[in-house]
Order: sequence, then C-alpha cells, then structure tokens
Amino acid sequence: MFESIFWTIISGVAVFVVSQLVLELCIKPYREYRDIKYRISNKLKYYSNLITNPLNLLEPVENLFTTVTKTRQDDLQEINRKEVLDYYLKTSSEMRKLSCDLETGYFNNLDLIRKIFIKEDLQDIDKASSLLIRISNCLFEPRMALQNGKDIDEIKKHLNLKSINN
Repeated sequence: MFESIFWTIISGVAVFVVSQLVLELCIKPYREYRDIKYRISNKLKYYSNLITNPLNLLEPVENLFTTVTKTRQDDLQEINRKEVLDYYLKTSSEMRKLSCDLETGYFNNLDLIRKIFIKEDLQDIDKASSLLIRISNCLFEPRMALQNGKDIDEIKKHLNLKSINN
C-alpha cells in the first residue's frame, strides 16, 4: 500500500521536474526568441520614418521633415533641435539593443530546438544583426536613406518577418 503511494508521489514529482525542464530549456527560450523577432518587426515599422530619413546634423530643424504638410512643419518649428536629436539617438540605441537581443535570443535556444523550430540559421541571424547595427550607425548620414530602406527589407527577409506583417 505504502509502496504504491510512494511510487505515485515519485512519478508525480518526476513528471513535474521534467515538465519544468522542458519549459525552462525549450519553450521559454523559443518564446523569447519569437518575441524578439516581433519586437524587431514592430520597431522597424515604427521607426521607419526616421530610418529612411536620416538626420542631417548640419540642417536646420524646420528642414528635417520636408515631406510633411505645411501645418505639421509649423508644429515642428516649435520642437527644440535637442529633442529631435535625442529622438534619433533613442532610435539608434533601440536598433543596437535589438541587434544584441536577437543574437542572445537565438543562442539561448538549444541546438535541437534551433534545428527543429527556428527557420533562421546562424548566417541569417548574423546578417540581420549586422544590418540592425548599420541602421543604428547610419541614422545621421542622409546619403544612406535609400540603403536604410533596403536594409529594412533585408532584415525582414533574413528573419522571415514578411509573414508577420502581412
């Protein structure tokens, strides 16, 4: 009688321990990696106006946003140049952080999980991470505006983000 209860308790504890190991070693890291990809997709879309319109540090603030309506240009003239610069710096920092998070998220997954569930390989992760860093570095180089737009598309391609946005 006691032996039966003992084995029932031991098997219950073993099932709990195994399920926690699977959760901590497989499910959580994969979910975190997937969430990083979603954040990258979101931030690329959210900051696309800045990424594709790099800040010219020599240009007056009212000329920074030439494609907006006249009313919006009047509003922008009220913005302090430091605030605009701070916003670009924040965006640059965010791109760098996403690059680091992407690499960390990828490597936090076990090899078996990466082979089975993650579509991207190490070259895709390296390329996407490098492109995020390049975008971060080029937010203050107006000549890189077109390249930044292409980099967004390349990142989406390497991380299979097209299906997330559509």
